[in-house]
Amino acid sequence: PGAKLQVENPANSHSSSLLSKFDDSIYRDHMIRKMGIIDIRGIVQTLIAFPLPILQFYTKLHIRTDRLSADLLNKLKLNAANDKIDLKETVNRLPYTLIEGDPGSGKTTFLHFLTYTYCRDSSQPLPLFIEAVDLFEFWSGLSSFEKKPPWRTLLNFWVNLSNRQGWGFTEPWLMDAFKNGKVI
Repeated sequence: PGAKLQVENPANSHSSSLLSKFDDSIYRDHMIRKMGIIDIRGIVQTLIAFPLPILQFYTKLHIRTDRLSADLLNKLKLNAANDKIDLKETVNRLPYTLIEGDPGSGKTTFLHFLTYTYCRDSSQPLPLFIEAVDLFEFWSGLSSFEKKPPWRTLLNFWVNLSNRQGWGFTEPWLMDAFKNGKVI
């Protein structure tokens, strides 16, 4: 079976004073630079990098509607006659989306594309992109006491990473942003 990814799109609500005072442009600029180029070295197993601009390289992923339940079709406001729907549109319409596929089918590239497009539009929620290896390294260095509860570990991961990168995330700002649906 292929790998599975879950993308969350929390409901938006009103911003608090912490959210309105925070400038996320340093993080957005960093992610635009990082996600704007796809390095296909990993796909072809070579040491030579082939950096390509994501907007020129990215191919839309679709969901086949014939594999969706009637309830989900209804939530997406589709009828069964449609052949497919854009995956980005699905992520925007649903609170959670599970993405699965074979290796090399575009799951990671889709998340890069989604992060890139959200970062380019400051009216969109801030996409907190996590590479599994970074989270694992952080988690491995924690004591068992520090690993509980899981949401606290994730919050600490982001504050720690932000401190190293100079993004300015603080624990109160992140908690407020999560609570108010301003990060995904």
